[in-house]
Amino acid sequence: MIIDVFNHFYPKEYLDALPKPLPEMVTFLSSENPAGGKGKSITDLNYRTREMKTFGIDTQILSLPGPTLDDLPSNIPTEQFNNIYMAANDGIAKIAEGSHGRFKGIATVSLLDVEEAVEETERSVKDLGLLGVQVLSNVRGRPLDSPEFEPFYSKVSQLGCGLWIHPSYIRTIYDWMNDEYNMNMMMGWGINTALATFRLFRGASWRGILT
Repeated sequence: MIIDVFNHFYPKEYLDALPKPLPEMVTFLSSENPAGGKGKSITDLNYRTREMKTFGIDTQILSLPGPTLDDLPSNIPTEQFNNIYMAANDGIAKIAEGSHGRFKGIATVSLLDVEEAVEETERSVKDLGLLGVQVLSNVRGRPLDSPEFEPFYSKVSQLGCGLWIHPSYIRTIYDWMNDEYNMNMMMGWGINTALATFRLFRGASWRGILT
């Protein structure tokens, strides 16, 4: 059985919840732009299903595309993030529930508000039946092992659910990475994920959580 464990989709509920006009990155990813747009595969479930059959994929685990709202250059107030993520998580759960096993889903939360992230993680796993939760690889520059995020990890551990880390941009440090070679995504995302993973495991070791 072939399972794609990291695949992105824009549920209708998410697009409806976003203020208009849509953020530039959302419009770009959902377009047919050959430089990176995903077109129908990221918004059309029937098209996605046909693609899966073509490539022999039995199940996909769906999550929101990155970057998530936390990292999008937009005018969306931070206090609106949780409601928008809740709508997205509801939409992904609805897709999974009606897919007869073809799709599973994970939630997305923002660690800009840890208390809300904890509540939404519990709701998504317990009430919506999602498999886990996705966060960005840094929180506007703060590393994922920062002490203020420990309540979130405690909830993930308590629930026994999966934790997905989506790469974030580091162009604010090296602005030349966002050049014609697309280094920001091709190299920057990998570097940022590696940094996040190292910090998480090293931080856990120092705190005696891992030995």
